[in-house]
Amino acid sequence: MKAILLSAGKGSRLGFVGKKIPKALLKIKSKTILEIWIEKMITVGVSEVIINTHHLKEKIEKYLDKKKFPIKITLANEPNLLGTGGTLKKNLNLIKNNTTFLIHTDNFNLENLKNFLNFHKLRTKKFLFSMMLFYTDRPKTCGIASIDKEGKLVSFIEKPKKPQSNLANTAIYILSPKFINEFEKKFKHKKYIDFSNDVIPLYIKKIKCYVSKKNNIDIGSIYGLKKARNISKN
Repeated sequence: MKAILLSAGKGSRLGFVGKKIPKALLKIKSKTILEIWIEKMITVGVSEVIINTHHLKEKIEKYLDKKKFPIKITLANEPNLLGTGGTLKKNLNLIKNNTTFLIHTDNFNLENLKNFLNFHKLRTKKFLFSMMLFYTDRPKTCGIASIDKEGKLVSFIEKPKKPQSNLANTAIYILSPKFINEFEKKFKHKKYIDFSNDVIPLYIKKIKCYVSKKNNIDIGSIYGLKKARNISKN
């Protein structure tokens, strides 16, 4: 298995903090959010982690060089941001024929990923990838999903003005090799790709949704960062 940890964001919602520290290096207790995600990937048996960088990339490079995690780490710098799906496309040669996690690292997530992985393995093969959902208290800031009794995604709207529910996307996915091959063909001629807006709508009814009852907090804002730190104290 492989994993792509999306870590290139500029942290504009974090104000002064985001100008000095890349989001991936923000700390929850004594650990950076990047360290938390890498440890989660080790726990579920991932063999290689690909980390895309852009904003303050030198700080992430220096951190990883010093930390030396016991897993293969590949850095993929983006001089120009490619979008979440664009990063996936750029690194297809590293993940082909592998089940692959695609994760936004600016989330503090308390779900046991072994449960999510087992859920993905047990899906019927008509589902090309799995997507983790959670119940949010801020639906206007999230991608909002509707699912049927089977857990099949039947609709998805990114940051709706009038949310129909509070069932939201965690931006944590497990992609099948079949999806990866199909994705490569579908987006062959597109460079900038947003996974939520460009990819998910094409795969409605082909995505299996895992509903987590655990906290998932976007730490890309001061509000979310404080909330995650307060929860981690308990």
